[in-house]
Amino acid sequence: MKTQHDYWQEDHDQTMEEMKKHSNWQVDPLYGAIPPGTLPMNITCLAGGEEMLRVSPEGFWVRGVKVEQDDTEAATVYNAFKAWMSWAQLNRDYK
Repeated sequence: MKTQHDYWQEDHDQTMEEMKKHSNWQVDPLYGAIPPGTLPMNITCLAGGEEMLRVSPEGFWVRGVKVEQDDTEAATVYNAFKAWMSWAQLNRDYK
């Protein structure tokens, strides 16, 4: 018996295939249809207008300082992301 997720996945897969056929846009499962040459290269989390966390092909930055690749890298980035999520939730505009 199919679940609701199975039906959703079939619809999603069919939509992605149709987009591939009728467009020169790249189809990414996470972002959807992306115009050529516009793939996101950096992800920046801002808090109060200041950079709290940046993720790029060159590495991770927390509050503007590059995080060294060592055994504490994952914990450092996780803690920065968690702090940013907390800030974003506390400062959310509920209008």
